[in-house]
Amino acid sequence: MNSSTRCLVSFFMLFISFVSFSQNNVIDSLQITLKNAQEDTAKVNIYNSLFLEYEFSDVIKAKEILIKAKELATKINFQKGLLQVYSNAGLLTEDEGNFPEARNNYNSALKIAEKLNEKKEIGYCFNNIGRTYFFQDNYPEALKNYFLSVKIREEIGDKKGLSKSYNNIGIVFLVQGKYPEALKNHFASLKIKEFLKDEKGVANSYTNIGNVYEHQGNYPDALKNQLASLKIKKTLG
Repeated sequence: MNSSTRCLVSFFMLFISFVSFSQNNVIDSLQITLKNAQEDTAKVNIYNSLFLEYEFSDVIKAKEILIKAKELATKINFQKGLLQVYSNAGLLTEDEGNFPEARNNYNSALKIAEKLNEKKEIGYCFNNIGRTYFFQDNYPEALKNYFLSVKIREEIGDKKGLSKSYNNIGIVFLVQGKYPEALKNHFASLKIKEFLKDEKGVANSYTNIGNVYEHQGNYPDALKNQLASLKIKKTLG
């Protein structure tokens, strides 16, 4: 191993250690808060926050936390907390590749969100349901749900969510070979990300636009957009 490689390995080991240390600090803080919490809505919220910390690092622990959150939210009839539990359960089962079960969870969350008239959550649920259909190659249902999320997000002015929905629609159209529609939606997503000054999002949009042009055989525009993405990503490190 040469000196450059040793330095690179050392850097990544330090970076991983730092991320792990930061995550452990958050988990420790949440656990202390949980220990002193009453059996009320705050405790359900802490469980849901803990789930997000464990989602990718300890699946067994994440599942245990969700069960506790669901039991308590049901016991005290905390519907908003239960909505979050089902959304988190959807994320977990989607991570595992169990898309039908993920969709069941997202639909359960959607029902509660509609009952509570939580429109931001409704848009979020439709987007997530669309994603489960996309991963099962059911593009008509994916688009149907993505467009429902667009409708809600436009209505409430959820620009960040809207940019994600347009992005997802663009990806479906790309896979279907409908390149003009794909470009239209990726440019719509890009416009919002530029408005929000979301540099990382802008870079990702340039990448996606470049991918569409590549599939069209339009290599000059493909290269132009990939280079634009590269420039931003270099700046962001």
